[in-house]
Amino acid sequence: MSEEQAFGGQMPSREGQAVLEVHGMAPVPLANRYGRLFRVFTVWFTPNLVPAAFFIGTLVSASYIGLGFWLGSLACLIGAALGAVPVALLATYGPRTGLGQLPLGAMFLVITVKIAEIGNFHSPATAHGGNLVGGFLLLATISASFVVAWATYASDYTRYMRPEMSRGGIFALTLAGVTVSTVWVEVLGAAVGRWRSTPWTTTAGRSPCRRRASGCAAR
Repeated sequence: MSEEQAFGGQMPSREGQAVLEVHGMAPVPLANRYGRLFRVFTVWFTPNLVPAAFFIGTLVSASYIGLGFWLGSLACLIGAALGAVPVALLATYGPRTGLGQLPLGAMFLVITVKIAEIGNFHSPATAHGGNLVGGFLLLATISASFVVAWATYASDYTRYMRPEMSRGGIFALTLAGVTVSTVWVEVLGAAVGRWRSTPWTTTAGRSPCRRRASGCAAR
């Protein structure tokens, strides 16, 4: 690989430009810097709308965690926010240095509406005392570890922005984008997890097995 291929190469210079980026690890030239500040939020919002975050939310019903919906959601929020802090901090270095960190949408709206219909948003915690504290810390740690991995790529997504871009704005929008999307999907998972762990009942509010114990035992 030549020096030009490693450190230079083709790159976009404005929004909407259909160019295959082959620029290497060298800083992005000022002439090629572009982008609006609010785009930082959308860049960090969409990558976390994934099944992995949904699965983390379902862990609230796991026997070794035992958190209710609201306490589990709080643990996800705290964990995601703490994990997003280093990502947001490192993202502020993109516009300043032009360097990378290393030298979908509509579907989730439909899922949210459906889970709002069937989800269990009022389930109590099943763990108590030290087990409750341990479960809370465990879920918060899992949530944090899910998003903190983005820290190794943080400035890659902002290095094309102009140096005068607000560092505070980049930090806040990155933090918000990572946290909001992650917590949204994890909370959906928490609602489904608690719903799946709740005994099935009929529309009359009584379990079919309670009404026909002998029949259920036969099955």
